[in-house]
Amino acid sequence: MMRQLPDFGTLVERMARLEKENRRTKQVCAVLLILISALVLMGQASPNRTVEANEFILRDEQGRTRAWLHMEADGPYFTLTDASGKGRLGLAVRETEGSGIFMYDPYGKIRVALGEGRTGRSLAFYGDNGEQQVAIKDFGLGSGMHMGAEKEPWVFLSATPITGGSLALFKPGGKRAFVAP
Repeated sequence: MMRQLPDFGTLVERMARLEKENRRTKQVCAVLLILISALVLMGQASPNRTVEANEFILRDEQGRTRAWLHMEADGPYFTLTDASGKGRLGLAVRETEGSGIFMYDPYGKIRVALGEGRTGRSLAFYGDNGEQQVAIKDFGLGSGMHMGAEKEPWVFLSATPITGGSLALFKPGGKRAFVAP
């Protein structure tokens, strides 16, 4: 017995059906590929996490330390450095002394300090010898300003609600030259 060949119309119908199935298969594969790719990419996204450390060091392109956040015995300290690695700006929160902002010269000597602590608030300027040259302090019950070294001021000005204002001028060696009232 001989097999009969399908006619042209039947072949066209079969071909149309196969092309339709092929299109559907391509569409399903494309959707699956997109879904699998999305799952892989979502799996690579880093979750929110906490980083804990005793210190953080920020370095520039040349590997030099430019910022340093670390813990000291009585609280955290943050330092910004210049290109040579010298600390130029410091920020401290101290358990015992209070908070402060410190500015240093290019040689690492403190030049300006702004602080707040148990004894009040202060702004101090330092000389080449590292001693306070000018300081303005608020002690809560009064304020004071001195010019010259802290141990041997040249000028001391104070004001309190109890004693009122006073001015004292000093000679070298710490001897009073003038006091009002």
